[in-house]
Amino acid sequence: MKHILLFFVLPTLLYYSSHLHAANRSLIDTAKHRHKKTITPFQEYKLRWEKHPASYDDCVFNNRFSLAQRLAKYPFSNAAKIVAVSYKWSVRTPDVLIGDTTSKLPDTVFRSDLHVEHGKLNYSSLKEIKTLTSTQVSSLTRIIYNTTYRRKGSHMGDSGHACFSPRNALLFYDKHGIIYDYLEICFECEKTNSLSDRITIGTDCTQKLNLFKQFLVDVGIRYGTLKTD
Repeated sequence: MKHILLFFVLPTLLYYSSHLHAANRSLIDTAKHRHKKTITPFQEYKLRWEKHPASYDDCVFNNRFSLAQRLAKYPFSNAAKIVAVSYKWSVRTPDVLIGDTTSKLPDTVFRSDLHVEHGKLNYSSLKEIKTLTSTQVSSLTRIIYNTTYRRKGSHMGDSGHACFSPRNALLFYDKHGIIYDYLEICFECEKTNSLSDRITIGTDCTQKLNLFKQFLVDVGIRYGTLKTD
């Protein structure tokens, strides 16, 4: 009877013993050879970008700020008049101005670029000048303050190209007729720059500069928006 029992039990023990040994060996091998996966910041950015639908960066309008709230923000809070202008841009290299330059002509006449000195605008270099109406000012503040990304925190784009060749600007006048600040816009380079560094175009969603360009076209500014030299 004992011999019969051993005949059935022994194979079972050997079977479980071999599998337990294999399992232990597998655990040991896994622990010994598994390496923690690491990725670089660039690889992480690339993975996020590949999963990032471009539509998330689209501009959408909201009603976050009322007109009164928008006009209470700088630079609109100090503005008695806002003017849109266009002008030719001069290509600059160190110590040299190429082509149609900003060289000073008799009677302080300039061929190109924006010239504001002591709060006064030199008109000689301007191609177009338009004073904004109250309705247009409202539209401008809406573009700046009440547009945002379609999906919050989704922006993955860059900050524009390296060059800066502005041909358009918005000038802000106080009640004394003095220009206290201005915003230059380069649609070609997709960059902006202000005199005080306090003016921005707001959330830099995908179509923001296109909205600015269409705004200037609607105001009557064609140069730098629809055409250039």
